[in-house]
Amino acid sequence: PENGWYRRARAAGTGRVAADGVEQDVTFTPADATVRGALDAALHAKYDRFGPAYVGAITGDDVLETTLRVDPR
Repeated sequence: PENGWYRRARAAGTGRVAADGVEQDVTFTPADATVRGALDAALHAKYDRFGPAYVGAITGDDVLETTLRVDPR
């Protein structure tokens, strides 16, 4: 929440992201609590190999409050 990028994304609700040579205008919205289980499962599947300290910091109730859904505009 202290990151400048995150604060601007939350305040504006829109932005532009660039990845793999593609730029896209996007809308940022808070993540829906109903997807938390699926999101945590996907993060565990991808990052458990790095150990519990790493994946524990990016999953659970506390981080859902700072998770944004990113949709193309």
